[in-house]
Amino acid sequence: MKRGGDIIYGEMTGELASKNRDTTYYQDQPYVVKGFWKHRTWQDKNGEERHENTFYITDLQSL
Repeated sequence: MKRGGDIIYGEMTGELASKNRDTTYYQDQPYVVKGFWKHRTWQDKNGEERHENTFYITDLQSL
């Protein structure tokens, strides 16, 4: 997903991913996306604090 200079990667999981396994998506086609964000913080092996933001897609429809 792209808006301006930002690129966001989303992931379909579970039944939605199974239903859309053979669906072809086009980069030049606009889509309406619904989903939710999940954030987690952890420390890596060097003690550095790391952050992960994941967007899970729950619905995807073409315009």
